[in-house]
Amino acid sequence: MSTTGACSKPLADRTADEPDLAQFVDAGPWAADFATAFADAGAYERAVLRDGVITSAERADAHTRLAACMRDSGWRWKEHDDGGAEGEPLRSGATADVEDMSRHLEDCSKRWDRNISLLFEQIRRNPEKRDEAKISVTCLRRAGVVGSSYSERQWRSEDDSGVFSFDEWSPAAVHCREDPLGLWRTP
Repeated sequence: MSTTGACSKPLADRTADEPDLAQFVDAGPWAADFATAFADAGAYERAVLRDGVITSAERADAHTRLAACMRDSGWRWKEHDDGGAEGEPLRSGATADVEDMSRHLEDCSKRWDRNISLLFEQIRRNPEKRDEAKISVTCLRRAGVVGSSYSERQWRSEDDSGVFSFDEWSPAAVHCREDPLGLWRTP
């Protein structure tokens, strides 16, 4: 009798490289996300994701490898702690061709960091994987960005459309987006 995991085919039909959700039990509420990322990952990322934990050192190593790959492609690439990044051509006088940079970034990300940083950031900002609308609206209200009538349903609708009824780039709104539970950033 074969058992089927939430994101995998029957155990008897799975190859050694395919994830079983149980493999990521240490990831807690993020186990399914780890399994999905693992299935999409190359060898380097699989080695990092295999244990269901991403350490700060592993994230930093992925950033270093990605930056080195970009440098080899002619781009200076810098990732910031808040999840932002910037790139510029290494050749002086060269114009920044966003499409060229994006092509190289996609290739380098496939090899070194398609999933590591994203999962690390998601887990850091919401380790228990609580409802995004609930934690976001609570933070926005507490910060005075929205009033008490602003609802989780309204946030979901605005988040889906990408158009918010408040200044999404105000420092308080950015803080709520990046650290809605106040776990790692100071407002």
